[in-house]
Amino acid sequence: MQDEKPVLEGVWSQEGQVEQAIQTSLYRMVNEEAFNQLDKYLEEVVQNKPVVGKTEEAIENTGAVGLMTPYYYADVAGDSLKHLYNAYMDKPQITKEELQEVYQPDIVEPEKIFITIQLFMEEKQAQPDEKIFEEICKHIEKSTEFPSGSYGIFLNDNMISKSSGNGNKDNTLERGLVDPIIKH
Repeated sequence: MQDEKPVLEGVWSQEGQVEQAIQTSLYRMVNEEAFNQLDKYLEEVVQNKPVVGKTEEAIENTGAVGLMTPYYYADVAGDSLKHLYNAYMDKPQITKEELQEVYQPDIVEPEKIFITIQLFMEEKQAQPDEKIFEEICKHIEKSTEFPSGSYGIFLNDNMISKSSGNGNKDNTLERGLVDPIIKH
């Protein structure tokens, strides 16, 4: 075992994908409290409404973005978090406190930080519930505790594609592609 070398054939990533995943993780780290508030809110929604998130199995089998939870995924585009990435690359053992000193929230472009909330109806035959969907959208819009970003919200029925981990269909209620919620 010790003399075996890793097989690198067929291992690849899209250009910039690893860097963007690192930037997304660093963004979460410097905004830990805001992400914790988002997590707490979505956990409360799932506890009090007939909706669920993705299973850990679905995340493991289909996950391919910077940050994934059962209720949302986040990914960063552009260079507005490049300063965090550069600080990390200069010092990979950088602490959260040191990152927060480097963090420049004024240059962050919320339109390029994608936070996509994806929930599913709990019951197998249930259609997406308009009232629950509107309630979630309004809460995300009004809250000042959540991280800056461009929020997309999707409420699906209970069926999920095994190959993509996606639940979007004709009956999916969505807000985001055309008219995202931008939080500064």
